[in-house]
Amino acid sequence: MKLKLSIALFCICNVVVAKDITTYLNKYKKTGISDYKIEQNIINKYSYEQLESKLNPFFSDTIKIARQKAYYFIYKKGTQIDSIGKKKATNKLLQGCFDKNGGIVGVLLSNLTDFDASDFDNKAKETIDRLLEKKKMFHKKELAMLAGITNTGHEIMKNLFSSEDETRDTKWGISLALARQGSVVHINYCFKQISDIPVNNAFISYIIPDLIYTRQRKLIDFCKDIIFRDTKDCFSPNPDEPEDILCAYRVMELIAPAIENFPYRLDATGSLNTDNYKKALKVTRKWFRDNPDYKIRL
Repeated sequence: MKLKLSIALFCICNVVVAKDITTYLNKYKKTGISDYKIEQNIINKYSYEQLESKLNPFFSDTIKIARQKAYYFIYKKGTQIDSIGKKKATNKLLQGCFDKNGGIVGVLLSNLTDFDASDFDNKAKETIDRLLEKKKMFHKKELAMLAGITNTGHEIMKNLFSSEDETRDTKWGISLALARQGSVVHINYCFKQISDIPVNNAFISYIIPDLIYTRQRKLIDFCKDIIFRDTKDCFSPNPDEPEDILCAYRVMELIAPAIENFPYRLDATGSLNTDNYKKALKVTRKWFRDNPDYKIRL
């Protein structure tokens, strides 16, 4: 009797779960309004397999926001589960990169960078290769940089870099990816492209993150050297207190996650975990002088 009751309750729970997800997304399609509590309940309480199964009709929905929200559930669940589940999630998110909407593809590629390289199995890497080979592919620069992280698509990207059909921005992303994969040619190419550009706020915002992405010492050293500059070529991110500041402060924030045993970590806002940046700069400079053979975190 107890066994029958348990089976009945299990079946009822499954029906409720399916109804909850389906009902929520159908309502969301009409209103476009998210309910954080309901979404967290769905993400936290139900298995990855159950989620993907119930979300399947929405991945091909004609309404863009329905597809986007379905992939959001997969992404959020994928970041919270074990390595086997993460591989399933990355494969599903990569399938979403074939979507006809560039906005969805851009979000998915960004989400995929929150996973480790080990979360991408051979099937996922094959999908990345197929996406790279697409004639018309949204956000190809970001896709190439994902290929760089997952160590796939090397020969495909070499051919794309030589093609006249790719944009300058895409070729920059491809070169960064090939540099990350260890291509000396492209490490030197990236260095040559940026070595004569004035270091200012825009340079720190847009170029330094790309150089750090490569995890190559020659390019990381370039970033490190900015930490030792005393010129105030950047401006404060605080709009209430506009002033020129050392670019070194911002580079410290950007470089911290990429260096093992760096003296400071980042807080939840992306700032250094310190209330005294001047002191932190002195400590950081001394640390680099004392650790010329610092290790780069992959």
